[in-house]
Amino acid sequence: MKSLLLSTAFVLGLFGGLQTVTISNLAAETVKPQGTVVPFDAEKWNFIGGTKIVDHQGKMALQLGVKKDGAPFGFGAAVLKGVAFTNGIIEYDVSFGQTRTFAGLNFRIQKPGFTENFYMRAHQSGNPDANQYIPVYNGIPSWQLYYGTQYSSPTKYSFNKWMHVKIVVQGS
Repeated sequence: MKSLLLSTAFVLGLFGGLQTVTISNLAAETVKPQGTVVPFDAEKWNFIGGTKIVDHQGKMALQLGVKKDGAPFGFGAAVLKGVAFTNGIIEYDVSFGQTRTFAGLNFRIQKPGFTENFYMRAHQSGNPDANQYIPVYNGIPSWQLYYGTQYSSPTKYSFNKWMHVKIVVQGS
């Protein structure tokens, strides 16, 4: 499967969060044995909604979910330009607080509404569904169909600290 939507491979985002999420050190490994760190700048990314580049806990990072104009919560996303990703490893560092948050990324984007998604639920820390993988069909997330140990795990998060995330994508 190749990415068909503007040759895009990844969308990092905050979905329905009540706070900001900060991401640093995104690396994607596809053909090369070592990952390539992709800096957060307008040359490599399209920024959508409440996003800004910040220094967070000693790292240059992308802050997602920045509230705008007195909104009750913020939404932010960043789309990596010019990458076709099918199988490989995606790694990044993430930091968020202990509130209702859905911080995640889409990959293997085929066209609008058809993608694969991994997200972390800060408010479910330690529970069986603290994070989850789901495919999205026709814009409809399938979290109720893709539930259980094959698609999620009981992860305990370290709040307001950098956490490393490694996603291995292989097969169909």
